[in-house]
Amino acid sequence: MSKRFVVSILLLLALAWAAAAQAVELTPEGRIFGEFTYNISNYPDWDSRHGDNDLNQFQINRAYLGLKAKFNDQWSARITADVARFDQLAPVYDDNGALVDVKSKKGPYMFFLKYAYGDYRPSDFFGLRFGMLQTAYIDAYDETFGYRYVIKSPSDLWGFDTSADLGAAALGDLGGYGGYYLVVRNGEGYKSPESNKGKAIQARITLTPLPMSEATKGLQLVAAYLYNNVQPSDPRLTTTVLNTLLSYKVMFNQDWGLRLGFGYDLMVASTDAPGADNITSTIIHGFGALQMPLGFGLFGRVDRFDPDTANDKKTHGYRDEQTMVLGGVSYTPLPNLDFAFDYRRVMYTAHELDNQGNDVTQPADAFLGVQCQVRF
Repeated sequence: MSKRFVVSILLLLALAWAAAAQAVELTPEGRIFGEFTYNISNYPDWDSRHGDNDLNQFQINRAYLGLKAKFNDQWSARITADVARFDQLAPVYDDNGALVDVKSKKGPYMFFLKYAYGDYRPSDFFGLRFGMLQTAYIDAYDETFGYRYVIKSPSDLWGFDTSADLGAAALGDLGGYGGYYLVVRNGEGYKSPESNKGKAIQARITLTPLPMSEATKGLQLVAAYLYNNVQPSDPRLTTTVLNTLLSYKVMFNQDWGLRLGFGYDLMVASTDAPGADNITSTIIHGFGALQMPLGFGLFGRVDRFDPDTANDKKTHGYRDEQTMVLGGVSYTPLPNLDFAFDYRRVMYTAHELDNQGNDVTQPADAFLGVQCQVRF
């Protein structure tokens, strides 16, 4: 049995015992992400993904279960278990047992400790948090976008950052004009232990510059900066990430509303290894969502991911950008139940050789999906 699983169960029991012994306000929390996906990509027979044509599957992507404990107006705690399936590499052999390809597929369900932290909030303007906690940007994006159960934030989806990590944070509100979040963390993320003495420092500021009227209070700017000392020496390796998101939300009445957002994420990996150059990656992204009567909605998002913008000239114009286009319809029949039907397409600019030796653009991925989120 996983040590993390045992520790989490013990912490859950400890919180339950504390609630019974001291009349602590205890709130259970849970969330289930499920989906059905159908691969409608048109892969030619020479493409390594050809066998995935028409693949369809039901799956539970994530399942959260946890407790929130409020001891008094200043002290609180949270623990959340995360069960998920992650991609793993699988070899493909021919009839003679020779290795012909390596594909990515979903592995078995695994248990992770997603959150386990304590909060001390002496005032709205200042608080402290310690443990396995949220990183400084991804949760802010997910809250603004509102469709986390359909797709991850760009920074999480394309590997710029992780959503949780071990560390300590200071946080607070800015009197109706936004808030701040400053965290010192291991840097490896919630699925990996600390591997060396390097640490990451991340800060986020959220600004709501015009909260005085209904028309302008939904205008928001989120900016975050991450410095991660991945390898302190021999050779030294650091990554820096800058996240920016400008968004606007407005409700025209109780049934109709609009959300818009545009962001730019930048990641730079640098090292002092002899002859090594910095690697710069960027994501330009935007989203829109329309809330309609009877619980219906429309949503869309576009991500333009370039993994090495600074090196395009050095690779003689080799193009490796990817563009993800997402569009769909959502339906919320109950306050804690969400459905979405969507189309997602990932287009590539990388070139490869077909079975006749021609230089062609890598074929796109295309999927139809039905997502469901249950919250309690």
